[in-house]
Amino acid sequence: VVLKVNGRQVPPPSQQPYAQWVPRGPTKAPMYFQMPSGPSGHAVAALRATKSQVGSVPLPKALADRTFKSMAVSPEHVGSAVLAGCRGKTLYLMPQAHAGRVITAPLVSPCTSLSWDNAGNLWVVSTMQISVITGAGTEPPPHPVLTGVLAPTLDKARIQSMKVAPDGVRAALLINDGGISRIRIAAISKNSGQYTYVAQDNQLLRVGTDVPHPISLAWLDPDHLLVLSQDGRHKTQLYEVPLNGGQSTPIVTPRGTVSVAASWPSGPDPTMAVAIAPTAASPNGVIQLTKTGPLNPNWHVVAKGETPVFPG
Repeated sequence: VVLKVNGRQVPPPSQQPYAQWVPRGPTKAPMYFQMPSGPSGHAVAALRATKSQVGSVPLPKALADRTFKSMAVSPEHVGSAVLAGCRGKTLYLMPQAHAGRVITAPLVSPCTSLSWDNAGNLWVVSTMQISVITGAGTEPPPHPVLTGVLAPTLDKARIQSMKVAPDGVRAALLINDGGISRIRIAAISKNSGQYTYVAQDNQLLRVGTDVPHPISLAWLDPDHLLVLSQDGRHKTQLYEVPLNGGQSTPIVTPRGTVSVAASWPSGPDPTMAVAIAPTAASPNGVIQLTKTGPLNPNWHVVAKGETPVFPG
């Protein structure tokens, strides 16, 4: 890339002052997931990356009867993060600094996905709209305000899932149209501080066109997505999808994978997690994890549970 100002070529700086602008993932990001908790129902657990120990996250008893449709955790330290979960038309915010406290907010339609960015903004996707709650990453307000986001016109299609990059200016979307899902990248922008847009002027970047049946995705690093494709009931395949429109790379995939998560890396390799569907031998499902990156994953079982998520 050559930069020219008023016709004159501007040499690049000798150092890299822009590196600090590139968002980094937490150095030792914990993984959260939903787990069975016996006769009382379900609970949420945190697997601490440093000690590989599973610790429960306190939930109000009223929320332990069913699993969340979607779950996301703000990018804060364990104990000060905010756990967000949704069921149907209700959003729940649970600040871990105040164990047992739960804040609810109504949604206009059933939720489909949740995602945080590094600024502590929670992005909420329902079947009818995209909303954002700003600055709720550590101390959500008692009455959260969901601000509507201007989204692309999709006609009869719907947004199946949206994951916002930690930088808060890009979003990866799964868009379902007539039973066929496609992967798209959209820019997030604001107009005079009044309106927030996802894909202003319907500008959507097509990526992962060689992934046949995408059902779940996560940000793998600043330049790649981790996408799960499902062809039939049992045949699943993970892919590393580049954002430049290049060919996707298949990743060794544990049998029975139904959802994926990844931590935006602070080092050379991201941590990847998958949920394995329940079986007769493991009726509650299991979580498998690898820290060796997508080229040579070393999958191993870390817990019983489902829907793993990393902060973000």
